[in-house]
Parts: sequence; C-alpha cells; structure tokens
Amino acid sequence: MTLSRQIAEACAAIRFEDIPTPAIKIGKACIIDCLGVTVAGAGSASAQIIEAHLDECGGRPVATVIGSGRRPSASLAAFANGYHGHVLDYDDTTGVSIGHATVAVLPALLALAERYGKSGREVLHAYLVSTEVHWALGYALVRHGNHYAKGWHSTGTIGAVGAAAGCAHLLGLDAERTAMAIGIAASGAAGFQAQFGTHCKPFHAGRANETALRAAMLARDGFQSAPAALENKVGFLNLVADRVEP
Repeated sequence: MTLSRQIAEACAAIRFEDIPTPAIKIGKACIIDCLGVTVAGAGSASAQIIEAHLDECGGRPVATVIGSGRRPSASLAAFANGYHGHVLDYDDTTGVSIGHATVAVLPALLALAERYGKSGREVLHAYLVSTEVHWALGYALVRHGNHYAKGWHSTGTIGAVGAAAGCAHLLGLDAERTAMAIGIAASGAAGFQAQFGTHCKPFHAGRANETALRAAMLARDGFQSAPAALENKVGFLNLVADRVEP
C-alpha cells in the first residue's frame, strides 16, 4: 500500500466522536484565532493588491473573502483568505514542522464549506484531519528530516498536502480519491525561505490553500496522480529533503 493511501485510510478512520475533547477545544481556538488575524490582515497594504487581483480575475461568486465581503470563486477565496491570514505573521505556529498550520488549511475548508453547504462541525472535523496530516508530515520531514533546514517554507509545502487531505475529507472522498488529492497537491506544493520578509511569504500560505482545494476537487472528478507520489525515489518526500522518516 502506498504512503498516500495509508494516509487517506487513516484520515477516513478519524471519527468525530473519537476525537479527544481537548483537541476539539484547541481546534476551535485555532480557528477563531485564524479568523481574527485574517480580518486584521485584510486591511494591510499588500492585501489591497490581492483584492485588486481578485477583481481582475473574476470568477463565479461562491465564497467570501473575509474582511472585504468580495465573493470570487472558491479557489480564489481560499487563496485570498490564506494570504490575509498570514500577512501579519501573528497566526498560530507549530514547532513540529516549523510552520503555520491553521492558515495553510482553514481558508480552503471555509471556501469549500460555503460552496457546498457544509456545517461547522464538518469543517472542524476536516480541520482536525488536516492538521493531523500536517503534524505527521512535519515529524517525517522536519523533526526527523532536514526539509526546513534546506530552506523550504513548511507552511506552503507541508501545508498544501495536509490541507488537501482535509479538503478531500470535507468533500467526502473515498480513500482512493483522497490519495489522489494528496498526490496532486504535492505537485503544487511550494515555498522557500528566501521570500521571508516579502509579500511572497503570505503568498505561500494562500497558494497552499488554493492548491489543496483544487487538488481535492480534481480528485473528486477522477483526476489522477502517481499512486506513490510521496515516497517514490523521485517523489515529493525525497526531493524536498535529504533526510526523511516516513
């Protein structure tokens, strides 16, 4: 069984009823925190460039950009809210992946939830699934590997793959299609530390959400990825780290 499929089956096995109460409380707190920094970030100078970009791109109005009320496509809303949530750099962090977990995940889930009428409980469930995958990849690539030490921005790279798992969960994809979503997202995962201190750092968070949302929607419709996209000798894990512990 491939690593993507193992992750997908583990995600499917996480029932909301089995999640410990402390994890749910922390999850809710992180979601509220992310919403707060997103509202604040929407007023930043560079966020206005993003807003103008949304107007230029157009798209069917299905999801809300927090702080401005604009309603572009789901993928553009996920991108913009990811950018706004990270632009001030006050969003929650994890020492496991040395990155920002919630902002790389939540905007995509909110956009999908608005597009497809998902409940708050479903979003919270998918969020906890996303962060579980994010943590696991953080242990494999950063805690026991040198992904971050090589200069990758984990928020953008690990975040995109973790978010794809959560988006697939929110859409109700089976294990096969969830595994495909993970592989597709790995192809779009990006971000490097030379961009720290510029507009491109929060851009990485925005792109992680956009990549994850698109990956899950494509997988839902039958789009294919290499089954061993993560662990292949020329796959994601081995390319972004010289040391890795899957």
